[in-house]
Amino acid sequence: MKGITGLTDREVLERATDIIRDPNHWTQGMWALGDAYCILGAVQVAQGYEQPSTLCTDAQAIRLSERIVQTIREQYPNWQPPLTTPMDELVDTGHANVIVESFNDEHEHEEVVAVMEKTLVREDW
Repeated sequence: MKGITGLTDREVLERATDIIRDPNHWTQGMWALGDAYCILGAVQVAQGYEQPSTLCTDAQAIRLSERIVQTIREQYPNWQPPLTTPMDELVDTGHANVIVESFNDEHEHEEVVAVMEKTLVREDW
């Protein structure tokens, strides 16, 4: 599927992964800090947004969040975000981005990039 820029979901995720692959362009605790981004901020930049915003999560970003959550569950089956709402309920209600945000903030750079790279090589695109 394509999003607002005409890029496919996979193309956006490839661009987002390229952005945060450099540790100097990755951050935790916020979507953007200068030219450093969390997973979701990098997705929005890859989509063409000038400034990432938690208020600007579109259908493509939701789909990508759901894909990333699938990979997180496979790679970290015992990890649970520090949230009161169960993961399944968050995904079912279109809030997988909350899980992705928590994962980004609780894991090391290498782990975050590895999850994005593993999501890219999934067979279910």
